[in-house]
Amino acid sequence: MKNKLILTTILLGLTAALAVNLPVAQEVASDTSNLWESRIRWMQETQVLQVLAPELEESILSYLAANYGQKTYSRRAPLDTQLMPENPFQSDD
Repeated sequence: MKNKLILTTILLGLTAALAVNLPVAQEVASDTSNLWESRIRWMQETQVLQVLAPELEESILSYLAANYGQKTYSRRAPLDTQLMPENPFQSDD
């Protein structure tokens, strides 16, 4: 039960870290685990995540690397200007 809670906390934290768009260099697939490890270190340094047992951390890193590889981009494509609503604050000048 405790390991499930820790894993859930880590996954939520990693999701939050990705949501704030932390700067990340392009990573190749073999370095995905390093990327996730850097996210865990960030959460330990800034979000008060506890230090994990080495076997638990390795298990989490393996899961994340296998199921959540690095994306080439993290933002959606911009909307076509024809689909955008009129800007009520745009001046007519």
